[in-house]
Amino acid sequence: MTMAMTHRLAARLRGSGVTANVVYPGHGHTPMNRATPVRAFPVAYRPIAPLVLKVIAPLFLSDLTRSARSSVYAATSPDLDGVSGAYVDGRCRRRPLPAPALDPAAQQAVWELCVRLSAPVLGGVSPA
Repeated sequence: MTMAMTHRLAARLRGSGVTANVVYPGHGHTPMNRATPVRAFPVAYRPIAPLVLKVIAPLFLSDLTRSARSSVYAATSPDLDGVSGAYVDGRCRRRPLPAPALDPAAQQAVWELCVRLSAPVLGGVSPA
């Protein structure tokens, strides 16, 4: 959904000097992850949730500086200067968007949903 929306936004922004790209930071061991309550896990996983949160997550999820790397790269790299509608993975590599994100019907559906959801926030002003 994010990729389809961003690709559509990038097309709408073309020629404006503003860019929109999708960045995947990877899985980070964030304060939000650490604060996940056991009740947020599916019932079948709750017995092992403390083990996942306290032992497995710190071993397998990256720290925040590593997770931020691709976002910082996308915001500052001359390689992406003027590039819009791109996807940057957790290792700072440009990757092709998956086919569903390039589907005009999917992009239109996501765009319309976002317009409907944002209308109350924007006070009825449509982002056209």
